[in-house]
Amino acid sequence: MNTGLILEAFFVYLIPSVAVIYIVIGIRFIKDNRVNYFSLIMFASAIYSFAFFVEKISANETYAFIVRQFSYPVASYIPAFGLLFIMQLTFPSKIKIMTISLLYSLSSAFGLLYLTNYRHGLFFSSEEFVRDGNFGMVVTGRGPIFMMLAAYFLASTSVSSVLLILKYRKVVSSRVKKTLRMLFFITLIPWISVVFIVFEIDRIDPIPFTIMIMMVFLAVNETKHGIFKGYLGMWKISHSNLTIPSILMDDEFEILESNNAYETLQRSIKSEALKKIREMITNNQFKSEIYCNLDSGEKYFEITQSAYNIKQKIYSIIILDVTDIRKHQEEINYLSFYDQLTGLRNRRYFENEIYEIDRPENLPVSIIMIDVNGLKLTNDAFGHIA
Repeated sequence: MNTGLILEAFFVYLIPSVAVIYIVIGIRFIKDNRVNYFSLIMFASAIYSFAFFVEKISANETYAFIVRQFSYPVASYIPAFGLLFIMQLTFPSKIKIMTISLLYSLSSAFGLLYLTNYRHGLFFSSEEFVRDGNFGMVVTGRGPIFMMLAAYFLASTSVSSVLLILKYRKVVSSRVKKTLRMLFFITLIPWISVVFIVFEIDRIDPIPFTIMIMMVFLAVNETKHGIFKGYLGMWKISHSNLTIPSILMDDEFEILESNNAYETLQRSIKSEALKKIREMITNNQFKSEIYCNLDSGEKYFEITQSAYNIKQKIYSIIILDVTDIRKHQEEINYLSFYDQLTGLRNRRYFENEIYEIDRPENLPVSIIMIDVNGLKLTNDAFGHIA
């Protein structure tokens, strides 16, 4: 049995599953009733991928040409959605109505030109349905409008690449930089089409394969990003209403989320806390304390960190004000070793000190004892306070 035919059959019958995955991911990323260009890319790619599948399994040219009539107009919007998605991710303030209108107009024009290709032949100079084994394929002669569509794809991804580079230079987080690098790699994939078009490899239309490869990488990247955002969202739900200052931090000491209680802390407290948190994460320390001398008085804070997500290396930190507890402890410790009335050290202090003093290296040791007469009479006459 021909291995090539088996692989071809496997990939062709995998396309509907990929299309369904595109739709599911697209629906998952629709939020807050806002325009989500990533979801639009997924939906357009799903339609185009499924149409390509129908074309491959078509028994005759009628079905193949019908699905192409729907798929190419939809595919012409993918460059617009892709560029707007990158703009939404990198510089959302740059998205203007004029930009959206221009991109949609270009995509609509290409779609209309394809639908009317039977009149002018500028998109494809020729279209022929051929069957190769169990699968069909439309072999085309590329016209000037097709070349313009390919240039539109490349221009969209090139501008996207520039935007990603500009954003990459501005961000500090390595996590964000990793995402931007992945997206930049995805924007380079359309240049595969250039190789097919320039060298006219078997007159195969490279756009379906290029789109599917791009969307697979894009879906994986955004799904990972979505899972990460899900972790942040769950933490925010459980910590946003806490009265205890809390933050979510990664292993590079970037604050990913924080609650309102943390935001209301004084800047000096935050500064001292962050120094200690960095030290704790570095040394794998789970609990520590900081001391802050503020205008309002002395403050003590207990910092506790725990691994929120080990795989993602995310830590949940709670900053608890223990000033009252600390003062009570200090008061208890003071009363344990000092007389409350006179403020002098008591017998317990003396007994503890004996163990420290009664050592060979301290010998000889002298003890002076003083007895004051008449204290009872003074206490009875004037009170203990006197």
